[in-house]
Amino acid sequence: MRSIRTLIPMVHSNLNEWPRIDEHVLSTEECRTYLCRKKAVEMYAAGEDFSAIELSTNIIEDEVRRHVKRCLVAAAGQGRHLLGRSAR
Repeated sequence: MRSIRTLIPMVHSNLNEWPRIDEHVLSTEECRTYLCRKKAVEMYAAGEDFSAIELSTNIIEDEVRRHVKRCLVAAAGQGRHLLGRSAR
């Protein structure tokens, strides 16, 4: 069952407008972690059930919520962060 997600404000609901990380600069392990977290955030934004997100990414609900919040944290002068890394 899909549900409305409240952590992502409507003004930021278009994930295509979110800053991206250059995956080529990440180590293999960092890239794997990043892509898994990115998928979880995208699934969350699409309204997927947390059980489906966990099954697909092995990331539990609390961690998904934490990653979404970290993506949206505004740092003074730095804009949004994407999955724990500064997007500059």
